[in-house]
Amino acid sequence: MLLGCVGGDDDAFCAFLDNYADRFVKEYASTNHGEDIAESFARFVLLDAPTANQIKDQKVKFFYDLQELAAIRNQIRAGVDFDFDINQIGAARLERSRASSSMF
Repeated sequence: MLLGCVGGDDDAFCAFLDNYADRFVKEYASTNHGEDIAESFARFVLLDAPTANQIKDQKVKFFYDLQELAAIRNQIRAGVDFDFDINQIGAARLERSRASSSMF
């Protein structure tokens, strides 16, 4: 199960995540294509290269093949304070997304 989809969540969404957990770097990335790309790119910039070879890892590794993006990654990383917990940020982002989608 991806990021612990728990009771009270949409059952169809949880089933989708169970079936395709190897394809998304974060639960939030599964919400649409744009977020999938954004979360994969964020993982590329903020974390070390993945060592596994699941689909989600291949998405991140794709960015390393583009020299221009690797150079941009180095520039960004040179100016970032890495003393934070990326999982807490992702969880807060997901909660905001769920809250805003329940308003409509």
